[in-house]
Amino acid sequence: MTRHIDTHCHLYQPYFEDDEISELLESIEDQSITCFIVTESINDFKKLLPYKLTHHKLFVGLHPFQNGASVSIETFMSSKSIIIDWISSHTAFGIGEIGLDFTPKTLNNPQLLDFHKDQQIQVFREQLKIAIEFNVWVSVHSRQAGHYAIEILQDLKIKKVILHAFDGKYKYVQSAIKNNPTWFFSIPGSIKRDLKTQNMARLLPISNLLIESDAPALGPLKNVKATPLDIIGTRDYIAELKGMSKLEMDQAMELNHARLFI
Repeated sequence: MTRHIDTHCHLYQPYFEDDEISELLESIEDQSITCFIVTESINDFKKLLPYKLTHHKLFVGLHPFQNGASVSIETFMSSKSIIIDWISSHTAFGIGEIGLDFTPKTLNNPQLLDFHKDQQIQVFREQLKIAIEFNVWVSVHSRQAGHYAIEILQDLKIKKVILHAFDGKYKYVQSAIKNNPTWFFSIPGSIKRDLKTQNMARLLPISNLLIESDAPALGPLKNVKATPLDIIGTRDYIAELKGMSKLEMDQAMELNHARLFI
């Protein structure tokens, strides 16, 4: 059976209760799904350590939105040594969810707008430097900041990049993969209800495409909690959009997945 990969999900509290996680892990294994479980803080990562996650990969990092506000360089400095320890010991497979978030929810103080943007950029760059040092993949958040994130990734010559649920213009995607053919853009289940994501999936070369659930967010149905099980339906939907059979889609994904483990 083909082993599928959900390249971006959040299987921990408060998004899922312990019993939900245990049930999901059983169902995911039945469907031969490997999850890239991406955390948003050091505390999130600690919540995963008690679980037996043999077939899954963990990412550790600081999301640009922390404790109701934009991330600060002080928060990063207090977390840096822990991130390095978990990466260097191979407890974590990669760094994420990291990046930029220039939405009003995150940049919620107009008087400090430039300051908070600068703080996010500093923290993003510092985490990318760790990824360079240890040659690991990064899972990148870039809400309303897509081209800024791409510019920073290119400036630091990052090769192992998964841009998760990218919401920027396709011209930035096109330029990014032209200059960085190893990069991936991961497509969530919300593609079924989002015309912009549908258009991106049609145009995106299959060699640069991955599939994610972003569980519990961005599922195929609005206001319904997403799970990693959704990626099978997302696979089928993208195959149809691109005029591919399920077998052709699985074969393409297997080639892409192999690159994640080089």
